[in-house]
Amino acid sequence: HLGSSPMGIAVDVRAQRSMFAARAGGGSPAVPANLTRVYQAALLFNPPGSPARIAVGRQFATALSTLGIFDGVALDVDHAHVSYGALAGLEPDAASLGISATTREYGAYLQLHNRPSHSPLWSLTMGGVGAYQNGEIDREFVYLRATFNSRRVSMFAAQELDVNRGWKSVQEGASTTPTSTFAI
Repeated sequence: HLGSSPMGIAVDVRAQRSMFAARAGGGSPAVPANLTRVYQAALLFNPPGSPARIAVGRQFATALSTLGIFDGVALDVDHAHVSYGALAGLEPDAASLGISATTREYGAYLQLHNRPSHSPLWSLTMGGVGAYQNGEIDREFVYLRATFNSRRVSMFAAQELDVNRGWKSVQEGASTTPTSTFAI
């Protein structure tokens, strides 16, 4: 929070300088690349004591981590044993991390979890995500994640299940496709 207000900010900007060796066959060396990338720059609204938080700007999709970074708005509500939320925004350009209006993303989630500051830590998350490129379906999927952490055991499992509609059902030949299975 900024002062005692319900407003806050989250900023993550990183600079990178890359040096490359001389080009094959002689010639002059490549010019160093200087990049500054914005990973997060969001305005937050979260009144003290409120379970709800609204974020606007570039941010990470925390409960729907498979989305990563997006430019848009997110609403997260966190209670003692349940959290839920929704988001809408644009996917940044993959090469430059610049703002891009090519792919729109929408998502919602429901998460069950242990009470904060209690052990063991566990959570079960279910969400739905839709990505649309230039108005056409890019990808729609259901996201499932389970985590458990105790002093002796740590477990993480995630599964995405693509929902195939329109041109995707023709390409896949099925209404759903399990994708991105991960467990550790």
